[in-house]
Amino acid sequence: AASKLAACRAAGRASSVVDFETTQVQHEATIKAVRQAQLAHLRDVFAAKGDHPLRAFVRLATLPDAEARRRTAIFLRQSIDENTRDSILRLRDQVFDSGEALNKAKAPEQPDTKKISELTRQVTLAKEAYDSAALGLEHFWRELGQAYEAMASPWTPSPLSAGDDKEAGIGDGGHGDLEHPGSFSKLAKGFANAAAQLLIDGSALEIMDGDASFVPSAWVSEVTQSLRQALHEQREGDRVIVISILGLQSTGKSTLLNALFGVSFAVSMGRCTRGVYMQLVRVKPTTAGFGSRYDWAIIVDTEGLRSDPSGSDESIARDNRMGAFALAISDMCILNMSGGDSFSQEVRDVVMLSVRALITAKDIELSNTSMVAVHHGMNAVDAADKLKEQCAREMTELDKITEEISASLDLRIHRFCDIVKFGTDHIFYFRQLLNHAGGVPVPSPDYSCDAQRLLQFLVDKSHGSGNIATFGARVNIAWQAVINADFLLNLRSIVEWNVFKEVEKATELALDVPTAYTEKKLRELLSSLGEKDLQPEELVIAKTLLLKQWDDFVAAQCQAAQSDMAAFFESNQGNSYTRWKEDHTRGPSVRIESTFRSIHTSGVQSVETKCAMLSVQSRVEQLEKSVEAKVMKSKGEFKKDNELMSKDEIRKLLNQEIARHRTAATIDVWQECIATYRKELVGTTFENKFSDLLYDSSGQRRA
Repeated sequence: AASKLAACRAAGRASSVVDFETTQVQHEATIKAVRQAQLAHLRDVFAAKGDHPLRAFVRLATLPDAEARRRTAIFLRQSIDENTRDSILRLRDQVFDSGEALNKAKAPEQPDTKKISELTRQVTLAKEAYDSAALGLEHFWRELGQAYEAMASPWTPSPLSAGDDKEAGIGDGGHGDLEHPGSFSKLAKGFANAAAQLLIDGSALEIMDGDASFVPSAWVSEVTQSLRQALHEQREGDRVIVISILGLQSTGKSTLLNALFGVSFAVSMGRCTRGVYMQLVRVKPTTAGFGSRYDWAIIVDTEGLRSDPSGSDESIARDNRMGAFALAISDMCILNMSGGDSFSQEVRDVVMLSVRALITAKDIELSNTSMVAVHHGMNAVDAADKLKEQCAREMTELDKITEEISASLDLRIHRFCDIVKFGTDHIFYFRQLLNHAGGVPVPSPDYSCDAQRLLQFLVDKSHGSGNIATFGARVNIAWQAVINADFLLNLRSIVEWNVFKEVEKATELALDVPTAYTEKKLRELLSSLGEKDLQPEELVIAKTLLLKQWDDFVAAQCQAAQSDMAAFFESNQGNSYTRWKEDHTRGPSVRIESTFRSIHTSGVQSVETKCAMLSVQSRVEQLEKSVEAKVMKSKGEFKKDNELMSKDEIRKLLNQEIARHRTAATIDVWQECIATYRKELVGTTFENKFSDLLYDSSGQRRA
């Protein structure tokens, strides 16, 4: 369901030329269909007799004894591993075999492109099957989160409210009739209470779906509310500091968090974390620096950046969304890197795109966030001293990118540290985790010393001031900001953003002169049409010829603008420029076509209106001449007592004669003119001169 919602969101950002209202309607219709399907599934799971894996999981997750819940979780993990190990190993072998076959097919000097294409498809399918085969306790909690989102949706028979069923419990497994008002509310509150208890027990909870890159914000908000209530019932404080971590895959992010805070995030070679997880860590009152300000630390672990070897656009966008989200919800963010490079290019791209996306976001203050860089594998004791110059160069590069971002947004920001708290003293070098001396790898005490130094720095520099409830609100705000910046976060780097702005500027210049020419040409065509005294039949022919000229002229100007952009791309080579040249949703070609399509439509409407008014004028003049001709036949009557009549008397007589000679045909003409072109005739001389023919002084229509 989350994958469908993510796909729906992606479709909504597809093109600037798509009808926004239509897209929104389709988006809402898709969400409604997904949520209704989830509700139907929930009825089958929780209302029917018998057992179901999700129902059994809920019963076990809500056991009253904490030790029983812990043992159950361990047993479930072992049972899942035993039952899925064979199938996962088989799928892993399929991924390896298909990859080997693809490499062999690429080896010859003249490879078979058709065969390579088919093998590439097989590799993709094998990887998807392998990824989807993984099963863990996080998937059960993810299902409960999606269930809550469905029950909290507007299409639920009994929508949730803040005060419903505060004492909700679902451990008995009996939920009655889910169509009954309050049943969904009771079930949803029980899910949230169970998740809150999970956090208190010291386990991790997923807050960003690792497969769909989706944050169930309503679920997270409800869990934090339940968590706060549970802590208050236990007479515990709820002041928190939020610490997150970002870094490439296999750089030891989870290992570092486990060493710093004693948490239990999964660790292994390769990708072991999918999505974003939070874990609650109690801060002891005796902890120097922390204990007086915080009751808890929320530790946020993230999936490794660039973990997808294919480097697809969707995987890049997923990484950027995850990075921006983690940065937005944190008081302190650790950038984890391996080797001596001050910043890897990939991490820098994610960080700067995230900063660009969030810097103008409402209710997000990046200036309150501190950033720390950690480099692993630096065994030299004097590594920090030797790399000072490199750190200074890196800070200069970050400041340069910051100035570019600031200039594009008309902001007065010149240094990276003006956006987030970061400096050369925020960079730490860690020695190897394992000591291989003697041939047997053993944990190195040096790593522990480095971790202790970092932890002390985090304590000294901590400045969070929120609580559990405000953290839930921050998650909602951060996720909304990520959605609003979806286009920007689909780029690969801040360099690509700069290229996009350059292409946008070039497109505006390419459109500037041609659009001015088309507006001038339209005025000339309309003016030439009004100068001619045309009969109705001639007017139809003139309109056809004029529209043909308009079509040809607009097409020529559109082609001129496209040629200017072609010359721009010819003089600016490179993958970043090629992407926008070939982009069929927001590229300059699409924008130029859309602009001239709009200009052409507006011009056609102007011509149609002009011709309609000329047609009205022609028919009105014919009517006036016809009636006046009949009146003038009796011009001798304009004398009274051998004296010429006054203008008012002549006008009165003229009106009497017009009324007397008016036929049904002339009335039909005026009805058509007033009904069809009333908007165009309002305030014109035609309306002022002839409205009295149909309406009297009181505004009533004449008989």
